[in-house]
Parts: sequence; structure tokens; C-alpha cells
Amino acid sequence: MIPAIGFNCLFFNFRAMSVVEKGYPFCFYAAQTSELSEEEGRVADVIAEALIKRRTDGVVKLGLDAADFERIYNSFNAGVPLKSEYRSIFEKMLLDALLRLPVKADGIVNRIYGKVYGYKLVQVLFDDDDLEEIMINGEDESIFVYHKNFGVCKTSIKPLKKDLDDLLVQMRWSGKNLDDLKLPDGSRANIIVKPISERTIITIRKFKKQKLSLIDLIEAGTLTSELASYLWLCVEGFQITPLNIIVIGGTACGKTTTLNALTSFIPGGDRIVSIEEVREVSLERDNWIALEAQDVGMDFVLRNVLRMRPDRIIVGEVRGSEAETLFNSMNVGLRGVLGTMHANNSRDAVKKLEESPMNVPKSMIPLLNVIVVQNMFFDRSSGKNVRRIVQVSEVSRLEEEITLNDVFVFNWNEMKLERTSYSSEAVERISKGANKNLIEVNEELGKRSAVLDYLAEKKITSFSDVNDFMSKYYQKD
Repeated sequence: MIPAIGFNCLFFNFRAMSVVEKGYPFCFYAAQTSELSEEEGRVADVIAEALIKRRTDGVVKLGLDAADFERIYNSFNAGVPLKSEYRSIFEKMLLDALLRLPVKADGIVNRIYGKVYGYKLVQVLFDDDDLEEIMINGEDESIFVYHKNFGVCKTSIKPLKKDLDDLLVQMRWSGKNLDDLKLPDGSRANIIVKPISERTIITIRKFKKQKLSLIDLIEAGTLTSELASYLWLCVEGFQITPLNIIVIGGTACGKTTTLNALTSFIPGGDRIVSIEEVREVSLERDNWIALEAQDVGMDFVLRNVLRMRPDRIIVGEVRGSEAETLFNSMNVGLRGVLGTMHANNSRDAVKKLEESPMNVPKSMIPLLNVIVVQNMFFDRSSGKNVRRIVQVSEVSRLEEEITLNDVFVFNWNEMKLERTSYSSEAVERISKGANKNLIEVNEELGKRSAVLDYLAEKKITSFSDVNDFMSKYYQKD
């Protein structure tokens, strides 16, 4: 990738064939399809028609085997290959067939996929991993996107009414005036139509294909290895005293990504149950149960989860009456809870927990041990939007009052996260539970920070590789 420097500089994404031009008030995103020769375009169209109409006479004239395409058709119903695990199989089958022709197979596969199973007009936006959200504001209006580096961008795509009607059919829209959908690839779509809106409004939060590990987040600057070591200790608690942690922040600041990355520190033998309105948490481990509460409510599901003998509960977003149920479960011994919540800072989070609709009794708030605050902001030095942990607070009680003590804060002058001089009560709690003195625990924190630096140095960064390393780390201990 070529970074954009200056007002009119261009940024190229070679994988998605897109160009971003910096500007005001929006950057301009020019979506481009891959260049195919006339012959390659013809081959792609013939194969796409064969798959759509299930007629193989065209592919036979190309010199391809009709049985191959019969198997491809029978293997996948329309729409199913949008799931990433099926797409890779689908692409391999097509590539194997196309190797018999003197054409560039990769470009043809993308064109075929878009025509048969893709989201037609906006498929090019789905294919660009740098885009996080797609915002369709109605027919004949430019589509906007949220780019991970450049923020909100105006695209060159203007859908017609027929384009939006076709897209709604593909998304299996229920016909409701206001609808939330989960798409086959895991993306989420919000749809608003008349009479609530004069236009058809579709907002899509794209599913991240690649999960980020804690090492990825350290390298991206979201947090430091020192903070990651502290969170590792808090999540794991020497497998005796794990703490309850909530990650807070605004919309799209990366709360769920950080939460998901922290799960690598949960010992492999723990039974985990995750609860979300719409599933975003994605773990790679045994004995994990993922529940969605969109139809029945978070509180109802959480009450049932407590009968499932969970060692750990992960709540995708705490925002209603389930908060009181969750804190009641902590009060009777559940530990190592992880969750997210919308709040601007740790004090705001405590206030929201106390107020309706959460209504957590003030006496129970200190059962939450650690609050991690994450923000997204524009970094002038890099010229990009960045996600940073800006505050980590420990919750405790002083007589009848709740106290919040910052153990890490973001230095806005130096633009970096720093450890405060506060003596961590969380570390003291864990040391007592594990029957270790503070010197031993602080040595362990330094050792774990060095382990994380080692992983970064050796490029062991993928979510799977970090999980595998942690599993071996615990086995060794």
C-alpha cells in the first residue's frame, strides 16, 4: 500500500482495485473492478450464466467439462457461498476448471463470483478489507463507506431503485419498515424504508474476515506490551483469581476486537459461553458456546446461561436489564467475566450501570474489577484514524463510595499510553489469591511482557498462532 501524503494524494488498494483521493469534507473512494480482456469477460459471463440457469451447453463450447459445473452447482445453493468457508472451496473448484483455458483465472473467478453470488453493485465494496461499513442513503445517491485509514469516504457508486430492490431480495429482507439482518458472511445490515424514511436506507457493518490478536493490536499501537501483560494477568488470574473486565468506548472504536483478542489469555480448559444480540465474538477453542439473543432478549438468555456451568461468560454488549443479572452472578462467585459497553470513560460507565435500564445496585458495582476505555480518533502524525486504549481504571469501594483508580492513562501531549504511579489493587488481589508476594507477581508481569515482545519479534501475530502459543505456554507451566 502507498500511504497518502498531502491533500490531493492518491491511496491505492491493489487487492480491491480501489483508489482513495483525500479531500474535504470527505475523501473520495473510486471503486474499480478488475480489468479483464474481452475474451476473459466472455468466459466469465458464459460460466456465470451456466451457474445461474444450470445450463452447461455454453461451458461445453468453451471446452470445459459439464460435469465439473454440475458438481459446483449441486454443492452450493444460491447465497450459501457468501460464507467465507464456502467461498474458498467454490473459488478452488472454479480455478481448477479454468486452468484448462489460456486466461487469467483469478480475475475471472472474482467476476463470476460477483455475478452469481455477490451483492452485484456493491460487491466490490465487500471485497475491500479496508472498508468497515457501507452506507447506502437511497437511490440515485452516492454510497458512502467507512475506510479504516481515511474515515468516511464518498464513493463513485450511485444505485438505482432496481439495484436496491435486488439487494434487498439478496439480503432476504423481511419486508419490515425497520429491520436488522445478519448476512451469510457474518456482516450486519440495518434496513429502513417507507414510511420511516422516504428513501431506502441500508447500513452494513462488515464482518472482519481476519481476527486481530493481542500482538496485532500491540503492533498497531492500540495498547502496549506492558498493558497487555497486565490484562493477561487480570484475565487469567493465575487460573485462581480471574477478574471481571469490561471494555468500553464509542461506536466502532474496536471494543469487540479487543475483547476477542483478550480471550487468548483464558486457559484452554475453561468452559466459555458468549452472549450477544448479533454474534461478533469469534473464538478458536473447544468447549465454547455462542448464543444470540436478538429474538428473546439478553436477560432471558443470561439467566439460562447460569444453568450451563460456565467458567467464563462473555457478554457482547451490556446495555439493559441483563446488567443486574450479570452482577448478581458475580456476587455469587462467577469470575473472569468479559464484556463491552458503550460509554465515554470509566466514570460514565459506572453512572450508566447504576441508572435505568441497567439498575445495578451501587453496592455491587465494585464486583467489576477493571474498566478498559478505548477511543478512535484522527492521528495527525500518521494522517489516519487510529484506535487506542486511553484509560484503564480499577474499581473499588471506599466506605460507601465507589472509587476509580487509573492504572494506565493516555498522554495526549506525547500521544502514548503510560503506566501511572497508582499501586494496583487488582494485582494485589491476584497475588493474595495465588499466595504469591508482590515481588513475584511483578516479576511475572515483566516476564509476560517479554513473552509478548518475543511473539511480535518472531512475527507470531495471527489469532490462531497466538492461541496455539498460549496453549503450549500453559501446558509448559
